[in-house]
Amino acid sequence: MSDDKDQINFPFVVEPTKSDYVIKKHKGIIHRTHLPTAMEEKIFNGFLLAAKVAIRTGDIEKFRKEGFLTSDKFIRNFSGIKIKDKEYMVERVNLIQTSLIRFDYFDQFDTFKELRTFQPITEVRFLDGGGIRFFLPPTLLEAVADPETFATIDTQITGRFTSVYSMALYEMGVLHMGGTQEFKIEEFRDYMGLKPDEYLKVTDLRRYVIDKGCNEVNLKSGMNIQYELIKEGRGGKVTGVRFVFSEAPEPLEYPSTELQLQTVAKYIGMLPLAFSGEGWVVSLFLKYLEANGEEYVQSNIESFLNRLNDKTQAPVQKPGALLQATFKHDYGKDVRNAKRVAEILAEQEEIRKSKAGDRTKKPMVFTVEDELADREAEARRELEKTYMVYFEKLPAEVQESIIEGIDKIRARKDPPMALFGNREAKITYYLAEVMGITL
Repeated sequence: MSDDKDQINFPFVVEPTKSDYVIKKHKGIIHRTHLPTAMEEKIFNGFLLAAKVAIRTGDIEKFRKEGFLTSDKFIRNFSGIKIKDKEYMVERVNLIQTSLIRFDYFDQFDTFKELRTFQPITEVRFLDGGGIRFFLPPTLLEAVADPETFATIDTQITGRFTSVYSMALYEMGVLHMGGTQEFKIEEFRDYMGLKPDEYLKVTDLRRYVIDKGCNEVNLKSGMNIQYELIKEGRGGKVTGVRFVFSEAPEPLEYPSTELQLQTVAKYIGMLPLAFSGEGWVVSLFLKYLEANGEEYVQSNIESFLNRLNDKTQAPVQKPGALLQATFKHDYGKDVRNAKRVAEILAEQEEIRKSKAGDRTKKPMVFTVEDELADREAEARRELEKTYMVYFEKLPAEVQESIIEGIDKIRARKDPPMALFGNREAKITYYLAEVMGITL
């Protein structure tokens, strides 16, 4: 009898192609089937980030048994969901759970050489009050808890490269970090898995493969890739390309507390949907929140959005680069100044209305001279506040010398009348008139 009936065929198994192998070399996730839509990708990234932050506060066994706790508000802000219907979120999570991740955990370090497949999230519980409790599969839970491997997940999932060329260059950089890799043009085309008729011109190869891949890796990961074209002969024909790999000057950072996580997500929710769920945006906002505060972050986001939506100027070709430049050069300063001017004008209007109301109660005639005097007094008080802020920031020894200087002038025969006013008036006079400081 034939043994055919005892054989099991797996028609769904696909042998990896050469290009598949090329972009799946280093430890960590080597392949992940894309989730149904970009929205599911962003939601899943939010769950991963929440797990990463939470796991710093407890041991892995606790989260294996109890799962992770996050909030509906965080996931919505992080992923850019504007729809308030709870069923929409439930449906999106269900779609995530119908997908499978294919995972080669440690590659050369895994003695079992296991190829694993699993659901991205094994269980999600939507709680009363807006909480969400979720559980990760064992393999992914181990990876999230392991600082040696989470950098890979940050890039492959949270970073979410959109180009296969970015993926291939990143993988190459992992193997050659701190060094270089050189190819003949044909070798490089073969490495990147290009078809014989794809990007035959060097200008197209550079624009659509090399530049696109390098730019995305440099933007979304902790790696920096530089390259140069190798030219030979009198005509300078391009015959090869050389890549140089290094650690990015400022590696990606992620929130360490739940409060940081919620704050970052709030500001990500202000951006266009394309930016939500991006690891590099999380890192960018965290950096400036810690260094400059929320007002700085919000004003620069507003400045970025104003430019992005400005129909009188040319469309922004690289929104990611513009967002980084906006924060680096503080384009939001004008936004903050404009708000401050509006606040001052509003305060002055309130003062004017208050004084007008007081006048109606007084049985006296309020003259133009009185109005001018009031304005001068108000201006003087504002000026004194400005000088006092400056004074309080001076070193203690400098403050002491200013007070001593005031006392010496008061001891003269005909001291200025300003030095017999309140403390603010004395200090303002000395800084402005004696020291010549103009504010």
